Amino acid sequence: MKTIKQKEAQNRNKKLKEEALKNGVIDKAARYLSAMYLLQSENTSLLADLENILDEGGYMIGSLRYDIEKLNKAFDKFFDKFCKFIPREMVNKFANDLNNFDEQFKKYCRL
Repeated sequence: MKTIKQKEAQNRNKKLKEEALKNGVIDKAARYLSAMYLLQSENTSLLADLENILDEGGYMIGSLRYDIEKLNKAFDKFFDKFCKFIPREMVNKFANDLNNFDEQFKKYCRL
């Protein structure tokens, strides 16, 4: 059973989301989060490729692997927190452009 403070906080959050949606803040934030998601996903892919390259050459050390995992976990935590403010259908759109972005990005960087 929710306390009065929990209900008030829930109502306050709902009201803030409604205002942000009406004022266009949600749409703008969703575009920024989408861009961040694309960039971070590409970063994760590049880090995995880098790990393989370093591993094959015998240069992958434990601390580097740990730092890569820590970086990915930090972004996942950030993204999960901020996606609570964005409607689910907008979040689902974030992944739609990922394959095309990956292809174009690697072409641009000559990878």
